Amino acid sequence: MKIKQASFDSADKEDSKKSDIEIPGCSETERNEVLKMILSRAPTKGAELKPNYRFIFLQTMIWIVFPISVFALLSSYALPF
Repeated sequence: MKIKQASFDSADKEDSKKSDIEIPGCSETERNEVLKMILSRAPTKGAELKPNYRFIFLQTMIWIVFPISVFALLSSYALPF
């Protein structure tokens, strides 16, 4: 079993390998006990992550719909040359 710590600022591969924890010869019951200590409960297999549709909708509005709306509004008022 190998436990990796997620870090945002670690770009160096050697630094990230130093923070990894390896537990050789760990059975499934021992793995579940270690995960219970770390996460306060064992993760269930087959757990499905659902996307946050509000985040997707907001990003679509900011990066696609808003610039197109501004461009359409400005082009309707622009004088043809």
